[in-house]
Amino acid sequence: MTGYTHVWREGMPRWAPVAKVPELASELSEQIAEPASPPAPPQHQTTGRSVHLPVDRSGMAVAAGYLGLLSILPFFGLLSVLISIMAILDIKKDPSRYGMGRAVFGLLMGIACTAFWGAFFVWRSP
Repeated sequence: MTGYTHVWREGMPRWAPVAKVPELASELSEQIAEPASPPAPPQHQTTGRSVHLPVDRSGMAVAAGYLGLLSILPFFGLLSVLISIMAILDIKKDPSRYGMGRAVFGLLMGIACTAFWGAFFVWRSP
């Protein structure tokens, strides 16, 4: 175990290096608690594929971003606006979450495309 090993226990908001957790850092020797340099990354074979997990991302914000893209199609704009507002409220409630940019994008695209499609359908109606 090094000072860079990540640990977590109930009550901690997220994983943290051992060196940053006072009750554990005091148990380690000075050399281990504050290493001179970070450990080398593990050498392993890869198939060329990697998985990127959205850690601490608001799922609603991700959905709002995709709905913002889909809002160029009729009726997705209203759903994008609704989900975007819910995502923004979710992120404001828990500031440690990311995704505000996606939520705002979904909101703006939803509003713009809803206005466009609304005007289009009004103009096309007899």
